[in-house]
Amino acid sequence: MFGTFDILHPGHASFLRQARRRGEVLLAAVARDSFVATFKGKAPRHDETERKRRLLATGLIDAAYLGDRKPGSYAIVRRLRPDVICLGHDQHLLEADLKRWIARESAAIEVRRLRGYRPDIYKSSKLEAAAAHEAARLALERPGGET
Repeated sequence: MFGTFDILHPGHASFLRQARRRGEVLLAAVARDSFVATFKGKAPRHDETERKRRLLATGLIDAAYLGDRKPGSYAIVRRLRPDVICLGHDQHLLEADLKRWIARESAAIEVRRLRGYRPDIYKSSKLEAAAAHEAARLALERPGGET
């Protein structure tokens, strides 16, 4: 599996539990900071080492690795040689690119898209926006804040 894993939430836990049922060992590739900044247009809240540490601390995976420095090279897939790669419900671009790579490499890897858990609520970008909104609301309610 691949992911940013910046703000861990129940959607991630569901994703990890679903993936666990698809194989014997659950490995995760944590996106590099440079990739997140380019792909999402902003730096992650936590750096790649901290995101990897937090993901391991959940106890839901067996091992975590930092993703490839060169996106699309899939060096980590070559090195780890998984039988199955599980993707999140919203990883459409990654799925298409990964399937093209698998076909080119003639690799025997199954790609499985997993169900989202309440994606209307548990999506990192939505949680960040809600937290920012709440922080602004609380700032305005403080004495001296505008009402």
